[in-house]
Amino acid sequence: MKILTTDEQEQLYSKGSKAAIIRFGQFANMFFVSSRIAIGTSVTLSTHDKKIAAAVLHSPFPTSYEPTLRELLDSIALQTPPRGPTKRPANSFRQRGQIQARR
Repeated sequence: MKILTTDEQEQLYSKGSKAAIIRFGQFANMFFVSSRIAIGTSVTLSTHDKKIAAAVLHSPFPTSYEPTLRELLDSIALQTPPRGPTKRPANSFRQRGQIQARR
């Protein structure tokens, strides 16, 4: 692992990215159709919670990697706010308002 200099960081920040940014509600509609094509089963994701519906999602995976359904749903769960009182797992920590699992 190499620590980037300030100039190298600026160069990295200026590169284009194919990362899609989409709201949960939009993703859920699209995923209903695309899941049928990708895995042979239509998967419905829905919520009545306005905060979850408005949550912005992005793929944490490189474009060369095709995540499993479990990995995809886990990444969505980590990017949407919890609903109601929940307990964080013992193997997690809070960083900048997000819950991240420890390995």
